[in-house]
Amino acid sequence: MDRILRPEGWIVLSDKVGSVEIARTFASQIHWEARVIDLQNGNDQRLLVCQKPFIRK
Repeated sequence: MDRILRPEGWIVLSDKVGSVEIARTFASQIHWEARVIDLQNGNDQRLLVCQKPFIRK
């Protein structure tokens, strides 16, 4: 997915807590900015919002 997403592009994932935490770990390993948001709708769904940074070489 890193090759598909353009610099400063966004990804939004909605899933259960375990899956979102695994995805957040991967996002931090490839140096994306990642935030987990609790949806507060009474279940274990979380929202993961990631942005690929713009890196100049």
